[in-house]
Amino acid sequence: MNIIHQLPGRVRLSLSMPPRRIKKFETEVLGHNGIHSVKFSPVTRSVLVYYNPIEIEMSEIIIRIGTALSIEYNMCSVYVENKKQNVGVSLIDNYALVALMAAWIGRSSWAPLTNISNLLDWNAGVSTLAAVVNHGISEIKLSGTPDPEVVTAIYLVNSMLKNQFLGASTITWISTFIRHLTGEESDRISIQAYQAFSQEENRMYYDVAVKSEETLYHKSFIKIAGNFLRKYVGIRSSMKVTSLLNQIKNVSNKHGDALEGLTSNKDIIFLRLEF
Repeated sequence: MNIIHQLPGRVRLSLSMPPRRIKKFETEVLGHNGIHSVKFSPVTRSVLVYYNPIEIEMSEIIIRIGTALSIEYNMCSVYVENKKQNVGVSLIDNYALVALMAAWIGRSSWAPLTNISNLLDWNAGVSTLAAVVNHGISEIKLSGTPDPEVVTAIYLVNSMLKNQFLGASTITWISTFIRHLTGEESDRISIQAYQAFSQEENRMYYDVAVKSEETLYHKSFIKIAGNFLRKYVGIRSSMKVTSLLNQIKNVSNKHGDALEGLTSNKDIIFLRLEF
């Protein structure tokens, strides 16, 4: 299940496997206050949901869709992916990288550029600063806010004022651009639901496990490298991107880990979050 497009009050998701009983699926997802309409298209294998964001959050709608599909497909795991486009690495960013490489070569004892190493350091520092500023402007145009990494420009300017160019420029470039090399990011979770009917209470209980499905590469290299670089940069940004799992965690906390069920308002969905 991929989140194709989202706006406040509207979300479209593509499904790799269509619901077996479309009307039942639409009715189950619709059975919550604030959801105005649910429409599945067999042609595009996508589901379009209109809702009131004041009454229900998008992450709770995703839980309802994932739970319904998991139950329908014999309690299998449903994977939810939210691909986020970013600006990638531009020409000026690549130029800054080449300038950094030239400056490091110029520092080596065997290179013929040692006599202009100071000039190469200046070029690397200025081009890296220009690349970070340009990257921040591009991110604002794309998403309305810059990435947290662009605040490393402050660290770079402070280092340049202390005549410390090359090391600071290298840390700034890696910290800002390393995760943008692919041109997109992916936020991925899995939803697996189990159901049990209580005859005494005449209600259905759903036990729903939500797990983070980040790849080993993302967990190890990106996070460790990012934390390492930020430790030496020494800057903590107040801008924070909320992951899909954290959005669900916020909804779970608001409702005490218990959401409204699918077939009836008295049914209960119990959430178990695994980071």
